[in-house]
Amino acid sequence: MLSRYRPSLGMARFSTPLLCLLLLAGCEGCGDEAEQNGPATGGSGGGEGTTGEEAPESNVPVDPGPAPELGLAVEPGRDGAASLIVDNRGEEPVRLATALSLERQDGEAFTAVEGIGGLALRFDCTTPPEECVTLIPGAALHPPPWSGDLGDAQCDCERCADAPTGTYRFVVTTCGGGHRVQSPAFER
Repeated sequence: MLSRYRPSLGMARFSTPLLCLLLLAGCEGCGDEAEQNGPATGGSGGGEGTTGEEAPESNVPVDPGPAPELGLAVEPGRDGAASLIVDNRGEEPVRLATALSLERQDGEAFTAVEGIGGLALRFDCTTPPEECVTLIPGAALHPPPWSGDLGDAQCDCERCADAPTGTYRFVVTTCGGGHRVQSPAFER
């Protein structure tokens, strides 16, 4: 079976080999100049996604051009788990850093969650993630879910502890680090 329909999202989900081929085929001619920004969508975790915002000033190289046009949705799972879905809604390929951040709401602001390792935009838990992944227009990536734990919280977790309850969000950045897009907030 080459694709599976996910009625809850209204989009096709490709099998890993087909998605890999599509990503590789869409990479030719792609570069940081192709990145654009747009609104993210709310998932079943509630709330609206935020539009991409520029990363704070630092020594990190800034991606030229507009931020990517991504849709981010969160599907809550059992026992505090949460699945992120990232789709490229733009007309150009988008290069994303595979390192995935998790933030927890602290008062009015969100702060990075410490003690979580291994969260990545990856296809599965058997293949180590590359530094960056390219999503062609219309492609969606549904990485393995966050387990709701601290530690190696995406795949196998031998020494883990439950993350505190609260409001969380995922943060996806472009490969150069100059653009970031947040998922809708969700409860754990």
